[in-house]
Amino acid sequence: MINRRTFIRSAFTVLPLPFIEASLPRQARAEGGVPGRMITIFNPHGPANESWFPKEYGTGYKLSPTLHPLESHRKELTVFSGLCHPQYPANAGHSIASRMLTGVVGDPKLETNYASPIKSISMDQVAANSIGQDTRFPSLQVSCQEGSGVPGRSVTMSFNANGVALPSIRSPLDLFNRLFVPEDSKSASAAKQRHAARTSVLDTVLGQMKSLEKNLGHEDRQRIADYQDSVRQVEQQLQRDYAWSKKDKPAISSEGLELEPKTRTDWVHTMNDIMVLAMRTDSTRVLSMMNGVEVDLYKWTDCGVNKHHHGLQHHNGNQNNLSDLQKVDAHKITSLSRFCDKLAEVDVPGGNLLEHTMIWYGHGMNNGSGFKNGRGAHGTRDQAHLLLGGSKLGLNHGEHRKYTSSETPLCSLWVSMLNSLGCPVEKFADGEGPLSGIS
Repeated sequence: MINRRTFIRSAFTVLPLPFIEASLPRQARAEGGVPGRMITIFNPHGPANESWFPKEYGTGYKLSPTLHPLESHRKELTVFSGLCHPQYPANAGHSIASRMLTGVVGDPKLETNYASPIKSISMDQVAANSIGQDTRFPSLQVSCQEGSGVPGRSVTMSFNANGVALPSIRSPLDLFNRLFVPEDSKSASAAKQRHAARTSVLDTVLGQMKSLEKNLGHEDRQRIADYQDSVRQVEQQLQRDYAWSKKDKPAISSEGLELEPKTRTDWVHTMNDIMVLAMRTDSTRVLSMMNGVEVDLYKWTDCGVNKHHHGLQHHNGNQNNLSDLQKVDAHKITSLSRFCDKLAEVDVPGGNLLEHTMIWYGHGMNNGSGFKNGRGAHGTRDQAHLLLGGSKLGLNHGEHRKYTSSETPLCSLWVSMLNSLGCPVEKFADGEGPLSGIS
């Protein structure tokens, strides 16, 4: 006889819970019949503010020194000042990755129970539900660290409808193989056997759960109900994966790709190149990327800075530290511009891929004071955010937009982005509606 608590604990440990749920309507295709796409890119630390934020506002603004590499994409760029998650603690900048796309605030359970952002889905997964169901991968997550991380130090921004973290892929080789390398006959046969075995296991698990329910208290019944939902999602995902396993993957060569990069810059560039290929082949339409992790100890010798990124966040107003931080910021923006170049080079009906792909590029922390450099505070207000691409999806660009309250919900931007993809959401978390003028 199975001890009910042992069973519940072991079940939650053994079975991974990938996400699939097609509850939202499919979105209409954008101009020219080209589907919309979305990419979210997270930077865990804050930039050197005075080199990042432009001094002017509106359409006549001048790009700041850090943002200058994006000059060629100015018509596809919006710079934001004053956005944040206003209900999140003002001094908790090192634990926001798991909340960035969910908008979850004020939930102490998140620090101890990873599957508990009050069961909040991340906005990229809302998009995946709506626009990702016709692709081999509804969404993909990449990060410079593998997996999901731990509470308070997440290495993924993506969470399914049950609040379960969706793990990130670190290896460019693994990502390329998953997207483009076909399985041989032996692997295909093994996949078929795994599908049958996993289906059998899931049937057994659901049967055992049903027999346990009558002996459980209210709290355990709720846990069982949540877990049954997740098991059903696993079943759907298995069926979906098996159906796609019978279809050929796009024939893409890895020539020119540095699939085992040595530096963070090379990792970002290779991942970006594979992301372009994934979008170009319509293998996925939703991608999230963490190009750093919270308390990031990487030393940016790539751009001549022999200090780790986290240390630069404690700049204490020192000009040498701020200068080094600005070098890192500008170096990363140069990589972002390169990524936009690659997307813009792909022609699609009625334009290019960048015009049909929206890219959010943002930071989880403000290490200054307002829009000034300050002395290295780890705040969560007045964060630095950009929106690029997606003009064919109805996004209005070409401005530096300032929100005077300094606590305008970032989730209002999520509403605008989701609406531009055709996702019928009126609000998201504390975003009670879209940002005015964005779309």
